[in-house]
Amino acid sequence: MNKIAEETISACWVCGKVWKRKEYKEWFYFDGLTICKNHKYATKWYNATIKLGEQKLKYECGGK
Repeated sequence: MNKIAEETISACWVCGKVWKRKEYKEWFYFDGLTICKNHKYATKWYNATIKLGEQKLKYECGGK
């Protein structure tokens, strides 16, 4: 069995559930936070974090 797939990641910030890497379709991860996809507004939160990350990269790269 693949040891990496069996590794656990940080617990869900909302409910504390501990996920395995192989269950990647069930959770979001950004900047050290894990959130189960089934929580209300989880997708909205994740999309907003990606936008913030993109803005930060643009700022740090001089807007290029």
